[in-house]
Amino acid sequence: KAVLEMMAAAETERASTKVLIIPTAAFAAIIGAKGATIREIQATSGVRMDIARESQKCVVKGSTEAVASAMKLIDEILEKTGFPPCHIEGTAPAQPAAAAADQATAGEDAAAEETADGST
Repeated sequence: KAVLEMMAAAETERASTKVLIIPTAAFAAIIGAKGATIREIQATSGVRMDIARESQKCVVKGSTEAVASAMKLIDEILEKTGFPPCHIEGTAPAQPAAAAADQATAGEDAAAEETADGST
Protein backbone atom coordinates (compact mmCIF):
# COMPACT_ATOMS: atom_id res chain seq x y z
CA LYS A 1 0.00 0.00 0.00
CA ALA A 2 2.81 2.42 0.85
CA VAL A 3 4.36 1.84 -2.58
CA LEU A 4 1.07 2.64 -4.30
CA GLU A 5 0.72 5.82 -2.26
CA MET A 6 4.26 6.86 -3.16
CA MET A 7 3.58 6.18 -6.83
CA ALA A 8 0.35 8.19 -6.72
CA ALA A 9 2.15 11.07 -5.01
CA ALA A 10 4.92 11.01 -7.61
CA GLU A 11 2.38 11.05 -10.44
CA THR A 12 0.54 13.96 -8.85
CA GLU A 13 3.80 15.92 -8.64
CA ARG A 14 4.41 15.33 -12.34
CA ALA A 15 0.85 16.20 -13.34
CA SER A 16 0.49 19.34 -15.37
CA THR A 17 -2.37 21.46 -16.65
CA LYS A 18 -1.85 24.15 -19.25
CA VAL A 19 -4.46 26.48 -20.68
CA LEU A 20 -3.53 27.21 -24.28
CA ILE A 21 -4.83 30.18 -26.22
CA ILE A 22 -5.61 29.19 -29.79
CA PRO A 23 -7.28 31.33 -32.50
CA THR A 24 -10.95 30.40 -32.83
CA ALA A 25 -10.55 29.73 -36.55
CA ALA A 26 -7.82 27.16 -35.78
CA PHE A 27 -10.02 24.93 -33.63
CA ALA A 28 -11.33 23.08 -36.69
CA ALA A 29 -7.77 22.00 -37.53
CA ILE A 30 -7.12 20.90 -33.93
CA ILE A 31 -10.38 18.96 -33.64
CA GLY A 32 -10.29 17.46 -37.15
CA ALA A 33 -13.03 15.64 -39.00
CA LYS A 34 -15.40 14.07 -36.48
CA GLY A 35 -12.81 14.69 -33.72
CA ALA A 36 -10.17 12.48 -35.32
CA THR A 37 -7.25 14.90 -34.87
CA ILE A 38 -7.91 15.73 -31.22
CA ARG A 39 -8.34 12.03 -30.44
CA GLU A 40 -5.02 11.32 -32.16
CA ILE A 41 -3.26 14.08 -30.18
CA GLN A 42 -4.67 12.68 -26.94
CA ALA A 43 -3.76 9.08 -27.81
CA THR A 44 -0.26 9.93 -29.05
CA SER A 45 0.71 12.23 -26.19
CA GLY A 46 -1.34 10.75 -23.33
CA VAL A 47 -3.15 13.97 -22.38
CA ARG A 48 -6.77 14.92 -21.87
CA MET A 49 -7.91 17.98 -23.81
CA ASP A 50 -10.99 20.15 -23.27
CA ILE A 51 -11.78 22.87 -25.77
CA ALA A 52 -13.83 26.03 -25.23
CA ARG A 53 -14.10 27.73 -28.63
CA GLU A 54 -15.91 30.81 -27.34
CA SER A 55 -12.96 31.72 -25.11
CA GLN A 56 -10.22 30.45 -27.47
CA LYS A 57 -8.99 28.15 -24.71
CA CYS A 58 -7.80 24.57 -24.84
CA VAL A 59 -7.11 22.94 -21.47
CA VAL A 60 -4.45 20.23 -21.70
CA LYS A 61 -3.99 17.89 -18.73
CA GLY A 62 -1.44 15.13 -18.21
CA SER A 63 2.11 14.55 -17.11
CA THR A 64 4.57 17.36 -17.76
CA GLU A 65 6.08 15.35 -20.60
CA ALA A 66 2.69 14.50 -22.11
CA VAL A 67 1.55 18.14 -22.03
CA ALA A 68 4.79 19.24 -23.71
CA SER A 69 4.30 16.56 -26.37
CA ALA A 70 0.70 17.64 -27.00
CA MET A 71 1.72 21.30 -27.28
CA LYS A 72 4.33 20.35 -29.86
CA LEU A 73 1.75 18.38 -31.87
CA ILE A 74 -0.73 21.27 -31.68
CA ASP A 75 1.92 23.77 -32.82
CA GLU A 76 2.81 21.50 -35.77
CA ILE A 77 -0.85 21.42 -36.83
CA LEU A 78 -1.18 25.18 -36.46
CA GLU A 79 1.98 25.77 -38.48
CA LYS A 80 0.80 23.46 -41.29
CA THR A 81 -2.52 25.31 -41.47
CA GLY A 82 -0.98 28.80 -41.42
CA PHE A 83 -1.84 29.81 -37.86
CA PRO A 84 0.59 31.21 -35.28
CA PRO A 85 1.73 28.83 -32.51
CA CYS A 86 -0.45 28.49 -29.44
CA HIS A 87 0.63 30.15 -26.22
CA ILE A 88 -0.02 29.47 -22.57
CA GLU A 89 -2.66 31.64 -20.92
CA GLY A 90 -1.03 34.52 -19.09
CA THR A 91 2.02 34.65 -21.37
CA ALA A 92 2.64 36.75 -24.45
CA PRO A 93 2.24 35.04 -27.81
CA ALA A 94 5.52 34.15 -29.48
CA GLN A 95 6.39 36.41 -32.38
CA PRO A 96 7.73 34.98 -35.63
CA ALA A 97 11.39 35.88 -36.15
CA ALA A 98 10.52 38.17 -39.09
CA ALA A 99 8.08 40.20 -36.95
CA ALA A 100 10.62 40.55 -34.15
CA ALA A 101 13.23 41.75 -36.66
CA ASP A 102 10.75 44.26 -38.11
CA GLN A 103 10.07 45.64 -34.63
CA ALA A 104 13.79 45.98 -33.92
CA THR A 105 14.31 47.79 -37.23
CA ALA A 106 11.36 50.11 -36.52
CA GLY A 107 12.86 50.98 -33.13
CA GLU A 108 16.23 51.72 -34.70
CA ASP A 109 14.56 53.89 -37.38
CA ALA A 110 12.72 55.90 -34.70
CA ALA A 111 15.96 56.40 -32.75
CA ALA A 112 17.73 57.57 -35.92
CA GLU A 113 14.93 60.06 -36.69
CA GLU A 114 15.16 61.51 -33.18
CA THR A 115 18.92 61.96 -33.58
CA ALA A 116 18.57 63.48 -37.08
CA ASP A 117 16.09 66.17 -36.02
CA GLY A 118 18.05 67.07 -32.89
CA SER A 119 15.47 65.85 -30.37
CA THR A 120 16.37 63.36 -27.67
